[in-house]
Amino acid sequence: MTMPGTAILALWNDCNPTREDYSLWHTREHVPQRLSMPGFIRAYRYCDGDGSLPKYFTVYALVNLDPLETEAYRHLLANPTRWSASMRPDIERYLRLPCSVRVSSGVGIGGFALVYLVKLAGHDAIEAGSFARLTELPAITAVRYAAVDRDSPAIPFTIAKEQREAPDGVLIIEGYDVEMLRAARSLIDTLLNRGITLSDATFYKLAYVMNSDEWENARPSSSFEFEARS
Repeated sequence: MTMPGTAILALWNDCNPTREDYSLWHTREHVPQRLSMPGFIRAYRYCDGDGSLPKYFTVYALVNLDPLETEAYRHLLANPTRWSASMRPDIERYLRLPCSVRVSSGVGIGGFALVYLVKLAGHDAIEAGSFARLTELPAITAVRYAAVDRDSPAIPFTIAKEQREAPDGVLIIEGYDVEMLRAARSLIDTLLNRGITLSDATFYKLAYVMNSDEWENARPSSSFEFEARS
């Protein structure tokens, strides 16, 4: 199954370990809120990051990059619920990369992902075929490469950010077995063309997938609301 839409919003973060409600909040409130926005198609929520990138990784599939500039989305960012507002000070190493999808190849949704940040020697370094060839490896079910859009507007609030030079792209390699993905890592460089530098290799477990037509049924009941927990 190729990723729907022509753009993604890729986000990484850690969270203060004292916030035991992080995964509950993210699944029951945060993801459904985003999928209620026009142009947001699907959310992939990953956890247990093993590598140099933060522990949590979220990908929103978008029709294109325009949804990130709508009045509805900007209003959502600027007006968090009490639960979301309480979470923001505990979010750490936050990295947010709006991207245009260049390659989406493969079948199905893998239960694990190997994620790289990508630097290019030049615009001619991207050859879709070289990325698509990765699906020939037995552990890999899908490959997504997306180019970072540097003109997308910043978020209208302050959060503890991951300090790093912005990459040129994000490479997401999905598979059904994490150990086989680890073994395949040594072969990935040999299948990509020169001019591509991969960094920050991090393995993730897929925790949750939601489509935009499901968000209304995912609204938290009163037992999950922040007000009931505070």
